[in-house]
Parts: sequence; C-alpha cells; structure tokens
Amino acid sequence: MTQTLPPVARNINVFCKKCDTDRYFKVVTHTSETTAKLKCEVCGCSRNYSIEENKPTTAKVRKTGAKKAPSKSKSAIASQWNTLNEKYRGPEAIPYTTATQFQNLQSLVHPTFGVGFVTKALPYKIEVLFAEGVKELLHAKK
Repeated sequence: MTQTLPPVARNINVFCKKCDTDRYFKVVTHTSETTAKLKCEVCGCSRNYSIEENKPTTAKVRKTGAKKAPSKSKSAIASQWNTLNEKYRGPEAIPYTTATQFQNLQSLVHPTFGVGFVTKALPYKIEVLFAEGVKELLHAKK
C-alpha cells in the first residue's frame, strides 16, 4: 500500500524541532507528489514533510549529540534562588547590560527575566539563576 499526502489545510501530528516535541502542523501546500510544506500550529515554524515509497513506517531513532545534564526541578531552582535572594540581594542589584562585567554571586536585574544571581562567570558569558531557571547571558562586551 502506498502512502498519500494529507490534504491541504488538514492538521497532522509530527515532530517540531523548534518546540522539541510532537505538535500539530497544518498542511500549507503540496510541493510535489511526495512532499508538502507544513506550518507548526504552536510556534509557527515551517518544515517540509515527505512520504517515502517502499519504506516501512517504523519509528525513527533521533541521533543526539552530547547528552544534556538532567535539569533541576522547578522547586529545586526556586529554593536555590530563594536562598541566594536572602543572602545576596540588596539595593546593589546591578541593571543588566552586555557591556557590564559581572562576578560570581553578584545580583543583577534583567529587563525580561527579573532579579537573578550570577552562578558562573566566564570571560564573555555568565550563567544567571533566575526564579524560573538558569539562563546564559553575554557580559563584558565592548
């Protein structure tokens, strides 16, 4: 049995690389007999979809690069942030800019993420613990 492309304007469930999970994509157009252009319903990214003739429909194994370290739970992040907030937050929280150079355990105020604490300072990059998680930011950029 040969596969056929889903009709235009129909939603299909496929993996979204940007969302990093399965999402519904709307079929925008058929570009050939075996390929179609799709658009993610959540993030809006586009991708191509193709059907392969004479290929079994088995689950594909995604190859990954280096393994990611297990992420901390939200409650662990929140408790670590609260501990740092009690120890190091004061009126001296520095407004974040890419030109400012930061040190470890320094508090800063980011316009989007709010109050954070530098947990790791490298020459041009810092890791900052915010209430919602750890972010990597630039610093000391001239």
